Amino acid sequence: MARAKAGDTLGRLFTPADRLLIVLLLALSAGSFAAVQRLRPLGETVVVEADNREVYRGSLREARHLEVRGPVGTTVVEIQGGAAWVSSSDCHLHICVHTGKISQAGSVIACVPNRVVVRIEGRRHNQFDAIIG
Repeated sequence: MARAKAGDTLGRLFTPADRLLIVLLLALSAGSFAAVQRLRPLGETVVVEADNREVYRGSLREARHLEVRGPVGTTVVEIQGGAAWVSSSDCHLHICVHTGKISQAGSVIACVPNRVVVRIEGRRHNQFDAIIG
């Protein structure tokens, strides 16, 4: 019975036109996000920083295995096949590991507890930080 009351309340708050507008705005947002992702150029250079100091800069096309030491241990960065990723880290939550592979210019992986940043640079720099649809 409580569900029916909640549904009735939502039905009174939103008209069919409101629901259609919400669906259209969500679709527009998803389409804008996909368009921005496609417009970003592929990266060419990987930059690895530890504690705000650059420890590696090299081509995204050269395979590398980097072990970067930080305050909580070692962060392992892999570069292969035009992508870079953190394969393991001694940090607590492993958000950097779960970020996955990055290959587009402007992409970043940050291991905040270990103060390690992996970023991709490209030949061209975007003029915009973001496009909001």
